[in-house]
Amino acid sequence: MIDLPGLNRLDMIASAPLISREGQYIAFQGTRGKQSDIYLYNRETRQLRNLTQNLQAEVRNPTMSGEGGMVAFESSVNGQWDILVYNRYGQPLNLPLVPQ
Repeated sequence: MIDLPGLNRLDMIASAPLISREGQYIAFQGTRGKQSDIYLYNRETRQLRNLTQNLQAEVRNPTMSGEGGMVAFESSVNGQWDILVYNRYGQPLNLPLVPQ
């Protein structure tokens, strides 16, 4: 067991957790009331960041790159389930649809 100060909240249900390869970052879906968001917790700085606080959509199923620099998740922002990719600071990344 490891201490994770600032991670648990009484007003949130956390689900779908995953941890970066080195163990520094934990990403998860957090639901408060009817609002779901994707969160990233930095174990080194003990900071919890809501990556999708400005996204007015339902989100689910986060996954992240090995080092925790990018977080991908499903979003209903366009009325269907699409994959969005954000950096660890909560900024959306515009990735090409077809890899080059």
